[in-house]
Amino acid sequence: MRRVGSGIVLAGMLLAGAMAQQRQQPEIDLQAAIRKENVDGDLNGAIKQYAAIVAKYKSDRAVSAMALVHMADCYQKMGDAESRKIYEQVVKEYADQNEAATLARARLGSERPARASGVITRQIWTGPLVDTQGSVSRDGRYLSFANHQTCDLAVRDLVSGTDRRLTSNPPRSLEYAQESVFSPDARQVAYSWFNKDFRYELRVVEASGNTLASPHTLYSNEDINWIGAYDWSPDGKWIAVQIQRKDRTAQIGLVSPTSGSLRVLKSVEWRGSTKMFFSPDGRYLAFDLPSSEAFDQRDVFVLAVDGSREIPAVLEPANDTVMGWTPDGKHLLFGSDRAGSNSLWAVSFRDGNIQPGPRLIKTEIGNPAAIGVTPSGSLYFGMRTGGNDILVAPIDFSSDKTTAPQTPAVPQFVGDNRNPDCSPDGRFLAYNSFRRGAGGHFNVLVIRSLETGQSRELRPKLLRFSFLSWAPDARSFVVQGTDFKGRQGIYGLDAQNGNVEYVTEGGFPQWSADGKKIYFLRNVQREQIILERDVTSGEERELLRGEERWLRVSPDGRNVVGHSLNQTVLLTVPLAGGTPRELLRVKESERISNLDVAWTPDGRSDVFRKILPNNSRESELWLAPLSGGQPRRIELGVADVGMPAIHPNGKQIAVMIHNPSHEELWVMENFLTTLTASQ
Repeated sequence: MRRVGSGIVLAGMLLAGAMAQQRQQPEIDLQAAIRKENVDGDLNGAIKQYAAIVAKYKSDRAVSAMALVHMADCYQKMGDAESRKIYEQVVKEYADQNEAATLARARLGSERPARASGVITRQIWTGPLVDTQGSVSRDGRYLSFANHQTCDLAVRDLVSGTDRRLTSNPPRSLEYAQESVFSPDARQVAYSWFNKDFRYELRVVEASGNTLASPHTLYSNEDINWIGAYDWSPDGKWIAVQIQRKDRTAQIGLVSPTSGSLRVLKSVEWRGSTKMFFSPDGRYLAFDLPSSEAFDQRDVFVLAVDGSREIPAVLEPANDTVMGWTPDGKHLLFGSDRAGSNSLWAVSFRDGNIQPGPRLIKTEIGNPAAIGVTPSGSLYFGMRTGGNDILVAPIDFSSDKTTAPQTPAVPQFVGDNRNPDCSPDGRFLAYNSFRRGAGGHFNVLVIRSLETGQSRELRPKLLRFSFLSWAPDARSFVVQGTDFKGRQGIYGLDAQNGNVEYVTEGGFPQWSADGKKIYFLRNVQREQIILERDVTSGEERELLRGEERWLRVSPDGRNVVGHSLNQTVLLTVPLAGGTPRELLRVKESERISNLDVAWTPDGRSDVFRKILPNNSRESELWLAPLSGGQPRRIELGVADVGMPAIHPNGKQIAVMIHNPSHEELWVMENFLTTLTASQ
C-alpha cells in the first residue's frame, strides 16, 4: 500500500509539474522574444517570434496582448507604420488586458515621427520622481534612479510603471544616492552615495531580487569629495567613474567591481565630463570635456581603456557632448548646436580612428541628458521642463496691490531667467539668463532697457553667478560667482564689457548707497558674519555675527534684516549694535526664504518671501514695516514668487516666478536607419 500510494503521489507531482511548465511556457517564449528584440537587437527575428506566440497561445490573452505590443514596438523602431495598426488592435481587441492596453494607448499618444527620416521619439516617464542620472538596462525594461523623496536608490519598471527601492535610507537621513549604472546582466547597480561623513563613495547593490540586499562599498577615499558612476563595461570587468579630489583636481578612471581597485586613466579639467560611455566591444571610453578654461563649450574624445592612446573625436567651435555609441560600435553619437539648434550627430569610428564628416541624424532635440543606447538601437535621454521667469508689475505699497496687470519683462529664453535687479537710475533691469546648449549650461548677463525694451547681453568669464547688485553709478555690479577654475566668492563685473575681477571670499554681496563699501556674508561653522569692505583700501570690517541669518542692509546703512535659524522669525538689528528685534513670526509649518528679501527705497519696510507648507511649491510676498506695523501680503496673482527687486521710484517691482519644473524620460528609436541610408 505504501508503494502504491507513493506511486500515486509521484504521478500527481509529475502531472502538476507538467501543468505548471505548460502554464509557464508562454511566458518563457515571450521572454526569449524580448531578449531577441532588446539584447540581440534582431528586430525582424523578434517580430517572427512574437507572431508565433500570438498564433500558438491564442487562449492566453495576457501573453498574446503583450506579444502584440512588443511586436508593434519592433515595427515602430524600424519606422514602419504597421506599428500603429497593431497598437490599435490591442486597444480594441484586448481592452480587458489592462497592462498591455495601457501601454498601447500610451504608444499611440506619444508617437512623434520626425520629418522624412522615420525617427521616432516617445515620452516614457514624467512626473516629480523622474531622475535621469541613472541608466537603462540592456533590454530597455528597467531604469535605475535616485528617488529624491526618500533619497534611496531605486529601479523603475518601464513596462509596468512600478518602482522598487534597492536601498533603505532612514527618514531624515542626510545620506543619499546619486549617479547609478546597471551591470551588463542587470543583476547589480553601481551608484554614488553621499555618506554620513559628508563625502561620496562608490557602492554596489544587488538589483535582481525581490528583497532589499545589503549594499557593498566598492571605493571610498578621504581625499575624494565626489565620485560618479557613469558606465559599466560590456564584459563586466570595469566601472567608468569620474572623481573630484579635495584639491579640486578631477580624474577619469576605472574601478574594478570585484576588488574595488581604482585605475586612473586621465586627469582632466575640474568640471570634467557630462557623460562617459564604453564602446560595445569595451575597448574604448568616450567622453566630453570643456574646450578651454574660459568657456563651457565642449569637445568629444575617445580614450583606449588600456591607456595606450587618446583620440580627438569632435573638435569644433560649438558645444558638443557625448551621447553614446551605435550598437555595432561603428559610430559615436554626440549632441551639438553647430547647426544653430541642438541636434543629434554621428561620427564614423573605424579601427580605432575617427573618419571625417559627421552625419546629422535629427535636428532640434532640445537639451537632452544622455542616458545610453541599448543593443536594439534605442537612445534614452532625459529632458527638463519648467523653470524661472521674470515679471515686472506696477506696485502701490500703500495698498499692497498691483495697479495694473503684470507684464512679462523677458519674452526670450522662457523658463531660464532669474536674479532681477533694477539699476539705481531706474533705467535698466539686469538679470541672469541660464542658457542651455548641447555641450552644457552657461550664464548670460542681460541688461534690458525699461524704457525701450531693448536688451544687450554679456558673457562674463564665470561658470555661474547670482545675486546681482548694481553699483550706484550703474557702471558695474558685484555678484556671487564661481570662475572656470572653481574659485568661489564675490566678483566685480563690468557692465560695459563683462570683464570680471575677484574681490573676496563670501557671498550675497550688496553695494552701499554711497558706492564706497560692499556688504557681504561669510559663513564660519554655524555662525554667519556680515562684513563691510572698503572699495578703495580693500580693508574688511566685521559688523555682525551670530546663528541668525542676516541678509540685507538698509539703504541708509543703519539696519540689517534677517531671520532666525529655523526661518520662522523675521528680525532686524542696528548695525551699530543692539538686540535683534522681531518684526513678525510665521507659522511653524511656513518658512521665511533665506534668499528673497528686499528693502523698500525709503528704508521703512522689508519685502520678503514666505514659503507656504506645500513642498515649497507655493509662496507669497509680504511687506513688514520697520516701525512694527501690521505686516501685509502683496497681491501679485501668481502661485510661487520670489527675489523681489524694487524700482528706485518705489512704484514698480520685478520678481522671479518659480514655474513647476520636472524631468522627463524619453527614448529615440529608428535613428539607425538614417545612418544606413547615408552610407
